[in-house]
Amino acid sequence: MGLLANGLPMASAAQMRLKHLLFTYLRYLYGDSFAKDPILGFFFGDWLEDAGVEPAIPRCVVELEQKITYPKPTFWNAENFLEALLAYRLVWLKGRLGGGKTSLAFGLAKWLYETKGKDGHRLVDGVFTNVPSDPDFIPRLDHCYRACVILDEGWAHGADSRDSGFRYSGYGAYARKLDCFWLQASKNEIDKRMTDVIAKRRGDLWMFKAWLYTWTDGEASEGWFLWRRYTEVFGRYLTKFIPADDGGILESQKYEIAGRAGSTQLLVPTGWYNKPRTGAHA
Repeated sequence: MGLLANGLPMASAAQMRLKHLLFTYLRYLYGDSFAKDPILGFFFGDWLEDAGVEPAIPRCVVELEQKITYPKPTFWNAENFLEALLAYRLVWLKGRLGGGKTSLAFGLAKWLYETKGKDGHRLVDGVFTNVPSDPDFIPRLDHCYRACVILDEGWAHGADSRDSGFRYSGYGAYARKLDCFWLQASKNEIDKRMTDVIAKRRGDLWMFKAWLYTWTDGEASEGWFLWRRYTEVFGRYLTKFIPADDGGILESQKYEIAGRAGSTQLLVPTGWYNKPRTGAHA
């Protein structure tokens, strides 16, 4: 087994022949129904597309509560994880060095960029990150508003978990009001306020070109999912880049919050603000 450019294992010719034999056998066994099976369509989607057959779409790309529409199948068994991502907006991608943390961050950023909300608009307009990346893959932004913020090695830039008890880093504040999502790729523990959802890679299903991840959230929900098409992010960002800072993320976030913040003391007391008081505090 050889190695890809980023050090990941590459399937050998014998292994690919084995997969081809399995593909041929299953297609013979299932006949025309082969492409209609969502599980087989997920694992052999690339092969079916090469054969001119449209694979079935797994449940994970069906609309969640008819609110959002999804791009082509990329994640399997990820409905609950993606719901947690959309609900909490703060995800810590943890694991060993070279364990697919930043890769998944860009994979999720691509998913968020391609996914459209119920209003028909993209969930994010691009990515704001302290890692050099290909703007043709995902547009690069210089602000947090409607961005997928990827903070690489945040523990080194003021988001260390050891400071959580007495100092707030500020990262991730008002994520919902700024309509942004935060993905923190870090081996070391980061600010606990940014770990509502945690995901970690557990294995490499090389035969099907899929990575296995487990996840958990702050409500004790947990599960696993597969990420297919992960090779799409290869070469889309610099894996050897050492971020000297956060790329201006925190400064921009503070500026954006200040520009949108206000005080109720400045509200003119009209309408329902000026209703007569009753009771002990009248």
